[in-house]
Amino acid sequence: MSDPSLSDALKEAFATKTQVMQYHTLEFRHPAISPPVRVVEGWVGINARLEEDAPEDASDMVEWIAFPFELTPPEISPSGAPRMVIEISNVSRTLMAYLELALESITPIKVTYRMYLDGNLDVGPENNPPMELDITGLQINPLRIRAECGFMDLGQKKFPGLTYSTQTFPGLIQQ
Repeated sequence: MSDPSLSDALKEAFATKTQVMQYHTLEFRHPAISPPVRVVEGWVGINARLEEDAPEDASDMVEWIAFPFELTPPEISPSGAPRMVIEISNVSRTLMAYLELALESITPIKVTYRMYLDGNLDVGPENNPPMELDITGLQINPLRIRAECGFMDLGQKKFPGLTYSTQTFPGLIQQ
């Protein structure tokens, strides 16, 4: 199944199997993490533009710190709850301290996955809108972090998203 969030440039690169450098990035956000931690997979950092509706630093060129990690993206399928797995080896003390601080909170850690192509770093991510997930499981030890990420639990979300009260819906009051 095709992913409608992918840019035409990325679809073309996949279809023609050209050797365009791809940058896989992760942004970790939480009230205890300020500013957000932004990492790019590999050994060389980049500066790349965020999308117009990014939660922080919208449309800005931001720095992505080089960090080796492994990413298993969620499958695009009509069934099941997609899960993404992130494994980071040789974790820096800064990142570990942020994640441990965030774990003490009930607010979930948000992870945004963006992919960039080498010639389009100043344009924005190739997957727009980027994939935003919550960390649902986290295993931390001094050598490795393994995070399981998923989309928010829609089963626990109230539907419809409105609370019907006499203040917001005065027609509920019988005359």
